[in-house]
Amino acid sequence: MSQVLSAIEKWVEKHPYLDEIANLQKVMVATLEEATHAESMLTGAMFESKEMESELKRGIPALKTISINDAEVEATVVLVRTIAEALSSSSLPTKMNEQCKKIHAIASEEPEIMGGLIKQVLTENEVDLEELTLASVDRGVLMYVIWNALSHVLHPIKTIIDEKLQTSSLKWNKEYCPVCGQLPGMAQLVRTSKGRERNLVCGCCQMQWRYKRMGCPYCKNDKQKTLNIIELEGVKNLRIDTCDKCKGYIKTYTDEGNEQVILSDWSTLHLDLVGKNNGYQRFGYQLYGI
Repeated sequence: MSQVLSAIEKWVEKHPYLDEIANLQKVMVATLEEATHAESMLTGAMFESKEMESELKRGIPALKTISINDAEVEATVVLVRTIAEALSSSSLPTKMNEQCKKIHAIASEEPEIMGGLIKQVLTENEVDLEELTLASVDRGVLMYVIWNALSHVLHPIKTIIDEKLQTSSLKWNKEYCPVCGQLPGMAQLVRTSKGRERNLVCGCCQMQWRYKRMGCPYCKNDKQKTLNIIELEGVKNLRIDTCDKCKGYIKTYTDEGNEQVILSDWSTLHLDLVGKNNGYQRFGYQLYGI
């Protein structure tokens, strides 16, 4: 069993009410760990251009400047097919099995349609299900499968952008992802030579980037009187940061060491419930609302 799968098992032992979603995530993790062939074929040279750095400095996400090529899309279609096949044959809820069988059929029999959906997700974070072929496909399940595939395929790109942000004069102080442009779903406080700083985690491609410690990552509000923290009794190293200006919230991991589980979002769905029950809303996309 891999380190991540072992960490998931330990988390579920402490949070048994997450068992069903954890089973889904374990299948996803195991499938992606075997899918090393599907990583990005976009070369590092494409991200070394002055144009790319100039656009990032202007606040333009990488994938809004450089489009993924046909080979990249094909690799993602293959991975979508692999993921859907694994999920459809696992011990998961019947709805998930049935939906993944439909997704697998489309990726296998009509890869051009799936390729178009993948491009649409990247550019609009949306899918058009009006075609007859897609009429009975659940949007949430499809988005979940596609974004997990894209997050894996784009891993080398995320690494390149992360290195640029850490080693060059390039700074990204935006509230949206420097890779795909989507909003954060979670945050983490990390120890640095400057003290505790905050990273944001993209709700879609899982890219992480540094953001100012104080302030709402959605509306940029920095008035402390309107920024609050919800802490749950008996819950260590996790909290909900809220903003009374936009009524948004973001889940925050205040420790280090268990990022692969805690920052994957599914493991803290109970915090989403608390945030919403307190009158706040989540602006970052949630792949696990399926």
